[in-house]
Amino acid sequence: MRRVMLAGLLIGIAASFSACSGGDSASNGSGGGSSNGGTGGSSNGGSGGGGGVLTTLAAEALCDELAAIACDANQDCCAAASTWPGAESGDAPSACVTAQLGACRGGLGKLARDPRTGYDAAAAASLVNQLREAASGCWEQPVEYASFTAIFSGTGSDGASCTPESTSNHGLRLASLSCSDELACALYLNASGETRGRCEARNASICSHPLDCNADAWCDVADWKPGVTGQCSPLKANGWDCSGDSQCESQYCDAAGRCAAAGATRMCLTRPYSAEVEVDAPWLYFRLNDAGTSVSDSSGQGHHGTLLGDAMPSDPGALADDTNMAMAFDGVDDGVELVTDGLDASAGLAIELWFSFPEPTAGTEGVPALPLLNFGSADHIGVALVLDASGAVYVNLRDTLGEDHELINPDKQPSHTSWHHLVVNYDGFLAETYLDGSRLASLEGVFVPDVSGSLRVGFTESGSHFVGNLDEIAIYPRALPLGRLLEHRRIARQGPEVTWPVFGWFQ
Repeated sequence: MRRVMLAGLLIGIAASFSACSGGDSASNGSGGGSSNGGTGGSSNGGSGGGGGVLTTLAAEALCDELAAIACDANQDCCAAASTWPGAESGDAPSACVTAQLGACRGGLGKLARDPRTGYDAAAAASLVNQLREAASGCWEQPVEYASFTAIFSGTGSDGASCTPESTSNHGLRLASLSCSDELACALYLNASGETRGRCEARNASICSHPLDCNADAWCDVADWKPGVTGQCSPLKANGWDCSGDSQCESQYCDAAGRCAAAGATRMCLTRPYSAEVEVDAPWLYFRLNDAGTSVSDSSGQGHHGTLLGDAMPSDPGALADDTNMAMAFDGVDDGVELVTDGLDASAGLAIELWFSFPEPTAGTEGVPALPLLNFGSADHIGVALVLDASGAVYVNLRDTLGEDHELINPDKQPSHTSWHHLVVNYDGFLAETYLDGSRLASLEGVFVPDVSGSLRVGFTESGSHFVGNLDEIAIYPRALPLGRLLEHRRIARQGPEVTWPVFGWFQ
């Protein structure tokens, strides 16, 4: 059954891929043209990165092939980093392969080398050939988890023991793959309360462990432990809560814990913060690393700002493993201003930014509120984001009729010891604020936020000024999925380099 699934899935994938703008299927194209690929282990002499059609692939060479494919596609199709952690400048490709090899060999590679799983060298070669083709199309179609498990035919016959060495994900996956086609590893507790596994015909509706369902289902069981059974339920459509990719039809559980469509950068290994923001098409994106009299808009929309006072770049910025600096505001006369003609919030509004501030600047008697940003003119104030005098984040989505829509949570205040990610998201009915990934406040209502006049960053028309650092301000003319905003934060905190999702499935 696994082999039939592999053939069907990959034939469909191959038929639908077209060449991407960054690469081709020639020897130097993505997904197979790498000179640092593995030896391939093929009977026809094909090398791991040379692009030759493989007929068989040794288990020891599987990870070399897959790492080369992933890194070549990353270089050709993604916003690839110039260096990887620990790599010398200019040595990014080999450093990428080294990092991905480590991720593969500890999971998928270990399964391939274990004789119990019945690794099929011919099926693996076919998979690699198809993945090379898919990579040359910049992963237009998602890679299926089932296409990888299909390279294992299992060795356990009906009634054979498949007792897992541990109940970790790896232990359960090894036990599951050790049973031959059409069979599943069912877990039981014996009279002594010990876990035992036996290869037997799969029960399509009942699961004895989290990996005990067909590829088109997931095991719905809470607080699983040996002896507890669950229900095999259909994979979830986008928007439903999830705890992992394996529960979703899209094979992607986003940073908000919801099944979502896998975006264009899903298979990328380097996902710089700026590239992820730009994918979401902001109306304005200030990176705030400017010096001089203007602030550049990195959205490509040309909404450049005017720098007031003597605000200067400040190092380090808010982002991990990113040399982009922030901007320091002195609390006296610094700010950024921009006329917002063309910004329309009738379909919703999202604002995200990073800020830090010294102690004490808020929560002290006599200290004024600190403006992060606001919209308006000399005779009116629209949407405003402020650190109030108590130290809490205050947001007013004042609308075009002059009505206030205030969001504040006085019990959750940002500290002065670190950078903070602030998000305001309004979808035309629900408005929410998030601080460092946690919801601060929400309200419901139908209105149009007032973003007319000018955008002022770090100051107000009345003379209040922010003291501290601001970074990575992005404004969107619509609400963004929470998962995307939280993904921005994850990259900012953890850095742009990630493990190929395929390897993550087997860790």
